Amino acid sequence: MKILVAYACRMPAARLIAERIAITLRRSAVEAHVTPIDQVHNIRAYDGVVVGSSMASGAWSKDARDFIDRNRDALGRVPIWLFSSGPPGAPESPPPGQLAEFQAAIKPVVHWLLAGPDLKFPLREADEAGRSREIHTTAVA
Repeated sequence: MKILVAYACRMPAARLIAERIAITLRRSAVEAHVTPIDQVHNIRAYDGVVVGSSMASGAWSKDARDFIDRNRDALGRVPIWLFSSGPPGAPESPPPGQLAEFQAAIKPVVHWLLAGPDLKFPLREADEAGRSREIHTTAVA
């Protein structure tokens, strides 16, 4: 399996989270490519995509929103996971607003709202029937 981990960030936490997600995937023998979102030109070569962005006032960066808009069709064909990087102490549920709009359009497996780069979460994928199943669980320090 080949996964793209694309990130947009105003602060370094989103990049660190993307790198840690890739490390976690690689430990499970998944080929993971970490790339700044503004340098992604073709997602069709991937079996799945993780997209993340730093957040300010409940909004993803413009680069991340534009990436989702430009790639809606291709993102709809592969499993996609989303993460939002908020400040420490940020709420654990996804914020309302613009994220809800493109979550409805691309139907991600999951959206994580993470406060800083400390991670412990399961990565999941959808099977043929659309059921979600865990592919790896770990903590990455």
